[in-house]
Amino acid sequence: NGRISVGERAQTGSIEGVNSSTDCEQNARIGGDIKLVNGAVKVKTGATIAGNVKTVNGPIRLVGATVEGNVGNYNGGIVITDDSVVKGNVVVSRPRGQDLDETPVVIIGPGSAVLGKMRFDRPVKLYIHELAKVDTDSIDGAEPISFSGTELPEDG
Repeated sequence: NGRISVGERAQTGSIEGVNSSTDCEQNARIGGDIKLVNGAVKVKTGATIAGNVKTVNGPIRLVGATVEGNVGNYNGGIVITDDSVVKGNVVVSRPRGQDLDETPVVIIGPGSAVLGKMRFDRPVKLYIHELAKVDTDSIDGAEPISFSGTELPEDG
């Protein structure tokens, strides 16, 4: 329980938490996965995650970061922006035994790339910037909404 912060240019192994938020500052390096049950993940410019980023209940926000593995959650949404790169898949899974009150928002912002597939096992709002690099044929379970300009959709 509690906040986990990885400082600027710091390095660590995998991060796991239950009721935790995780912030990775600029140019930080995570040598494994980030896995949280309840909590937000924010990864800033130049930071690299060598493994996967996964939350159950909590938003994931990548701002100029690189994830070597997959990015996924059940609730909370995902924002990948400012030239971030996800080398694996982006997945929003359907939670078992929970009401689906809110529709998660997934935003792939300007200059960002998802090199793997995108799979949505529950309804989502999927926004993809016109300058993002995503293979739209690899999207399963959602219809992308295109946007342009420098502002993210108001849901993000």
